[in-house]
Amino acid sequence: MLIDYLSKSHKVREHNGVHVIDEKRAVVIRKKTKPTLHRQTGRMEFGIPLRDWNRFSRWQMPLYIAVECEGKTYFAPLTTLDAAKRTWVGDNVDRGGTVFLPLEAFTRLKT
Repeated sequence: MLIDYLSKSHKVREHNGVHVIDEKRAVVIRKKTKPTLHRQTGRMEFGIPLRDWNRFSRWQMPLYIAVECEGKTYFAPLTTLDAAKRTWVGDNVDRGGTVFLPLEAFTRLKT
């Protein structure tokens, strides 16, 4: 798991679901079963609640999103994902809306 790896070289502390690595970087780690296919765009995506995305967007230091899925870890800066995201406003998936992040915007980490 990514948090175990980070803890070996940094004193990681958690604050509201965000793992602060040092004064300059923080990471959010999400566990997903698998990405889903968006049929209209043909891209594989991970979804997170819009309310969480809005909270992450207000973070005061560079923030990264890591997704652990099917034994693989995907990693991307929030700024990269913000440019590629697709937002659904409605309660169908998550109450208040969902942000969908394309798999191709992430880098797969070698673990």
